[in-house]
This record gives sequence, structure tokens and C-alpha cells, in this order.
Amino acid sequence: MARRVASSLTIIEELDEGVRDVIASRPTVEHRRQTVSGLNLESPAVSHLSFPPGSTTTSADQFDGIRHADGAGNSGTAWEGNQALHCQEEKMDLLQEYPVVIELPVQWGDQDALGHVNNVVFFRWWESSRIAYAEQIDLLGTDRSERFGTVLASMKCDFREQLLYPNTVAIGARIGRVGNSSIHIQHRLVSRKTNTVAAEALSVMVSFDFETQSSCPISSEIRSAIRHLEPLTDADGVNE
Repeated sequence: MARRVASSLTIIEELDEGVRDVIASRPTVEHRRQTVSGLNLESPAVSHLSFPPGSTTTSADQFDGIRHADGAGNSGTAWEGNQALHCQEEKMDLLQEYPVVIELPVQWGDQDALGHVNNVVFFRWWESSRIAYAEQIDLLGTDRSERFGTVLASMKCDFREQLLYPNTVAIGARIGRVGNSSIHIQHRLVSRKTNTVAAEALSVMVSFDFETQSSCPISSEIRSAIRHLEPLTDADGVNE
């Protein structure tokens, strides 16, 4: 009996040593930071704007995803060393033409019975992207005591691939067209896990007169803000 107890204790000690060896061999946060040479992961690349809790945002030319390489949502070695730089280049290619980019985590509850992110979730993400862009050009007009504001007139989505948990999505927004009373906002959603475009969408916002309950021309202030955010966009407007 004593020999069996001693043998059991020896096995437990060996297992403990094995676990400690595994933990000791794992790269620390500091080690992973050092593997991405030349990048300061301690300082955020951009100033964070006012967006929904849990989201981050940046302009497309600063968007790199590298600041999350300390393990906040990313696993494995895909974000270490040269691979991290490669992912950075791919993301900039996919979203470089989008002046406003936000990041949102895929939640477990976003999935449906088929095991992928439900289509309704995409429309919530488009809304977050649309609001992010609208805040940059003061488009919202959410104070109903004011006569003029904007409303969503149309929403279109093209699904490219399925999304699964866990993942993080980056969503870019840009102006596609500015009319007399409407603003077309184009969206692109990129999966951080695969570095591919998972979906694209179009939101049509209409300048609205809440007193007459009808559309109205887009103000010169809004057009000027669009030109400032996207200098190459024709914000002069055309008759619709």
C-alpha cells in the first residue's frame, strides 16, 4: 500500500513539473512585443473616437491591428514577427480607401443555429460603421428639437463569406455618392482571422425636414465636412 502511494505521489510530481515546463516555455507578452521589431505596441496608433463600447476606430492609413498583438483577442503566432507585418499590409490594401474604420469583436451569441454569424448581426455592424462616419461629418442631427436631420432610406448588403466565433471584424466606411438630398455610404467588412472581405454594404442617408416630413437639400456645412474627410470626393451634389 505504501509503495502504491509513493508511486502515485511521484507521478503527480512529474505531472506538476511538466505543466510548469509548458507554462515556462510559452512566450510572454513582453517577448511577443519584442518579436515585432520597430513597432511601439504600447502607444495607440490613433486617437480613439466616440464609438460603441468595445469597439476601436482609426483612419485607414493608420489601421494596422498590431496594437492588439499582446493577446487581446488574437491567438497563435500569426501576429508575430514578419507575419504581423504581412497581415498589416493586407489590411491596409483592403481598407486603405476607407477613411473611417472601426473594429468590433464577434460575440458567441452572434451565431445562429447554422453555427455562423447571423445575417441580422451584419446590419448592426453596418449601423455602427454608419454612425462612426456620420459623427465625423456631424450628420446625425439626433436632437429632434431641431428641424433638420438625416434618416436611413435604404440598406443593401452583399455577403461574401461566413464568419465564425472567435473573430474580430474591421469595418470601413466611405462616401460613394453625394446627391442633392442623399448621401451614399459604402461599407466593407474584413475578417481579421482570414484577412478577407466577408461582406460589403451600401447605406443611403437622406437629409430630412422633420417639420414638413420630407427630404431637403444637404447643407453646405455637411458637404464641406465630407470634402475635409475625403478630399477626392465630389460633394457638390447633383439633382436626383
